[in-house]
Amino acid sequence: MKVLLSIVILSLSLWETQAAEVLKSGFDNNSLQGWVKGKGRWTVTAGVLNGLELPEDKHVAGIGIKADCANSIVEFEFKIEEGKGIFMKLMNQKGKKDTKLRFGVSSNGTVDLRAGSQKQKLFKAVGKSTKISNFSLDKWYKAKIAYLDNSISVSIDSKELIKGQVNASFSGPKNKLNLVVSGKASFKNFKLSKNN
Repeated sequence: MKVLLSIVILSLSLWETQAAEVLKSGFDNNSLQGWVKGKGRWTVTAGVLNGLELPEDKHVAGIGIKADCANSIVEFEFKIEEGKGIFMKLMNQKGKKDTKLRFGVSSNGTVDLRAGSQKQKLFKAVGKSTKISNFSLDKWYKAKIAYLDNSISVSIDSKELIKGQVNASFSGPKNKLNLVVSGKASFKNFKLSKNN
């Protein structure tokens, strides 16, 4: 009986772990299924997603995926090569509520986090912008953005840089994630999971 109970508990915990994961991508050609390329040039080489803003587009480069992003943890590695920097956005694609979370890193290493409703002019900074110590271009950094209800935190290379509460206008479903490049940058080891 104890053995059977242990197997049931183990099976349930494995099912819960697997059910919590929404999306995991190594950015190979197969895992880009579902991603929608916007402006710019997006290529995959050896598991690395490369984004390049094109001057003729007169717009930042973007790529997005539809997924349940509410109460989630987003992890990825990034490398800024040139230009202004990178952004990761969680939002409602279309709907009655215009809410989004925007995590950004500029080419000087400044990390910024904003959340809220842009149309209602409640798109506010979360915590204080801060700099990554010893930041340099062409170097890989690991980002982790976690939010649950109104609490959001940002870690770079396992060091928490920003933690704060967002206003109530940010609440509600999030059904799209975008990666954005202003200039030239690369991403790898992307993972989106539920924050239970």
